Amino acid sequence: MAQTKETYSPSEEAKINGNAFFSNCKYKDAIKQYTQAIILSQTLNDPLKLAIYHNNRASSYYILKKYKECLKDCDFSINFNPKFIKPYYRKALVLFSKQMYDDAKKIMEQGLSLCEVNNQNAEIKKLLEDIENRISQNQQERIDKMIDIKKQNSGNLADLKKTQMMRKLLFKEPEPVHFHEEYQNIYPEEKTHFEVLEILFYEIAMINITNQMIMTTEIDENQSYFLKRFGFIDPTILASAAENAQIGKVIYKLDTFKRQKPDYSLNHFFQSFNNSSPMANVLNYGKNYINIGFVDLSFVQNSTLKDFDDSKGEVNLYCYDACPFICAKTYIIVQMLSDITIPKESVFQVWYSSGWKRKTEQDFIRSSQEIIKKFGEFDEKIIAIIHSWISSPEISLQISRRKWFESMTPLTDDCYSFLNKKDRIEMARYLLTGELLEAEVGSRTMFIEPFENYKKIRGENFINSQNLLQINDNGKSFISSLVESIIHKISLMQHLIMSKSVKIYIKLAHISPKNNEILEEIKNLNPWVVSWSNLCDYFCKEDFIFMAKYISNEDTIHFGHTMNWIQQVWGTEVSDYPIESRKILAQQEQKAFGICKALYQNNVLTRVSSDFVTNIRNRMTFMLGNIYFKNWLDFYLEGTKNMISGFPFPSNLSENTHTFYFQFTFNRKINFNNN
Repeated sequence: MAQTKETYSPSEEAKINGNAFFSNCKYKDAIKQYTQAIILSQTLNDPLKLAIYHNNRASSYYILKKYKECLKDCDFSINFNPKFIKPYYRKALVLFSKQMYDDAKKIMEQGLSLCEVNNQNAEIKKLLEDIENRISQNQQERIDKMIDIKKQNSGNLADLKKTQMMRKLLFKEPEPVHFHEEYQNIYPEEKTHFEVLEILFYEIAMINITNQMIMTTEIDENQSYFLKRFGFIDPTILASAAENAQIGKVIYKLDTFKRQKPDYSLNHFFQSFNNSSPMANVLNYGKNYINIGFVDLSFVQNSTLKDFDDSKGEVNLYCYDACPFICAKTYIIVQMLSDITIPKESVFQVWYSSGWKRKTEQDFIRSSQEIIKKFGEFDEKIIAIIHSWISSPEISLQISRRKWFESMTPLTDDCYSFLNKKDRIEMARYLLTGELLEAEVGSRTMFIEPFENYKKIRGENFINSQNLLQINDNGKSFISSLVESIIHKISLMQHLIMSKSVKIYIKLAHISPKNNEILEEIKNLNPWVVSWSNLCDYFCKEDFIFMAKYISNEDTIHFGHTMNWIQQVWGTEVSDYPIESRKILAQQEQKAFGICKALYQNNVLTRVSSDFVTNIRNRMTFMLGNIYFKNWLDFYLEGTKNMISGFPFPSNLSENTHTFYFQFTFNRKINFNNN
């Protein structure tokens, strides 16, 4: 019986002819036949066959390296039959050929998740292995190239961001929020601000590369490293000190070296407000409190009265500061707090903002004039500063913004850290202008400098002056929550001063072991509490203990904080460790920060991302500081009863991850909790 010839539909006939051409390496002819098959089958409503025809044509395009056409056919095939693995495989091959390894991996993972195919198939398995190998190799190549680019353009991010290679390499990682564009949409005329924020955007996008450099680079031997790590440059002393350095141990020679540094009173820079948040204090009626170092009244701002019992006498706060600018400004703030007609918002702006309302300026001038009337009560230098502030011409916002911008330190990841767009824009606005509340004129205390040898410090940020863990979210924005909290504290201060519950005395004076007159004066005040600010960073332990003991009575408790202690303790900086040890430290650091995320509850920090996208050097210092600070404290305050009373909190908002607070007394019978 004769066999009947199998018949096919016209579209199938075209596909079979295309397969024959493909087998004979006649790929262009194969493409024509597959195209014919696609055209003939469009009226049949058979998506499974269309998926096959498009995939077959994609195979021919792939061999001819017509990748654009190949990708289109792969997409058509996937659309017609999402459970057909071949177009996923073919598309991954194209992406692999184009060195788009991450995309190739994603498309294969997508195909395997939708199709009932064993990924142990030889071809698929080999492609997946090749993709993984190339991703690993390519990642290291990108890191090496980025490190080279960063080294070649060290410090010049404006050039770095324009480098086309960087753009190509950079965005293999997920991009951060485009906060620079958000800002530009609100303030389109401020091109310089946009450029600064754009540089910051690129810096944050590079953070993983920067951290890779830190983790894999040996200690620099250049002077800038030693200056940043130890606070000075003296190779002989450093070599001698580091010779016997042990992890967690204090390098004694680096403490004694403080005696060779210039006296802190000769540091002719002034700041507008405290750059760290003082610990909360409880004030007792009838007691004398001594504030030494930086006396902007933040001590009182963070204090509460223990009991209302003024029969014991008022609370007296005696402030000693070597900077005439701080003394002058603090006098004015006390005067403003004493005047019931002056709104607390005016006090807030004079204290913290680079721009003022005209009403604030009027209140400031009126209070300053009241002080000048009492000329005999104040140091001539202080009167000269106040007179200069009120007699100078008005400062325009244009000038104050320019001066603030010039004194601004490079931005960190503050803007990026916020979850909310409004918070990101408000933070950027503050960091770039320094203005809080509505501003009409520039601050007189920040930008009028009567003495040429005194200059405003760089990089002031009022956020550093507040303990964010204790500030509630007002539901409006991060900045407004902080402003509202501070204004509330100012209101309480105003009540304390106007009710004469607290009396404040300010004196321009230099504290040192050699200034017996001042030490004797403080001792005779019979101090209940002495707050030293961070003067321990300027005096060696022997000199500091001598002064503290000299002015103490048997009940005196001392408070202080230190920023520079890590310079004296080996093992508090990631570069102190061998490269092979840093990976272990990084793992420990991740665990430590995981625990710390619990701090981000019921306060304003809920607005901040708990993913710490920041320089790993800062994160490491936070972890290592919590381990080794007590070693430094026991060394520096040897012979005292001491304890840690506060520590930095981990946040993208602050790079100050090593400021620790402490208290001590020379009477071991004293219970700190009862004072």
